[in-house]
Amino acid sequence: MEASGSRVGRAITRRVLRVAVRVREAIGARPPKADAGGRRFGVLFVCLGNICRSPLAEGIFRSKLAALGLLGSVEVDSAGTSGSNSGRPPDDRARLVAQRHGIAIGDLRARTLVVDDFRQFDRIVAFDGENREAALTLAPDAEARSRIVLLRGDHGEVADPVAGSLRDFEHAFQVIAEGCDALLEDVRSRLGP
Repeated sequence: MEASGSRVGRAITRRVLRVAVRVREAIGARPPKADAGGRRFGVLFVCLGNICRSPLAEGIFRSKLAALGLLGSVEVDSAGTSGSNSGRPPDDRARLVAQRHGIAIGDLRARTLVVDDFRQFDRIVAFDGENREAALTLAPDAEARSRIVLLRGDHGEVADPVAGSLRDFEHAFQVIAEGCDALLEDVRSRLGP
């Protein structure tokens, strides 16, 4: 009987979270609009399912680019190495955490990493070794493989919060935001003055 009660409690919590996310999306932040200027660089964030880490990174990075007036110069997207979530919006917990930081990601939809991505994007950014290896396997040539990096470089991986709590999503947000700061400096140096 106790297990049944805890399942009901979790179901109610998920419903409340879903409603809270939708209300915040209706009245909260909107995705930034691209500035005029024309694309000069492309960044693709890659995780497993494209519903937690990579959409958080896409939202954080486009927000940082918009603040600098660079969103039109840098194309930002995200994808997953697994196609199991294709077409789904980001996890409600990811959307809620992003909203708490004034970032909207509800417009994003999961998609699968494809070979054409290696022609379109100048930097493919993975969050862990497993997804980096999956991207390396799909890359069509050595030049494409050279553009695949880990978000945190030698500083470690970004743990997947999908099986965790809202606190785990907040932690992932903070780690991703730090990694995006370093990535932003790299991209700015490549764009030049």
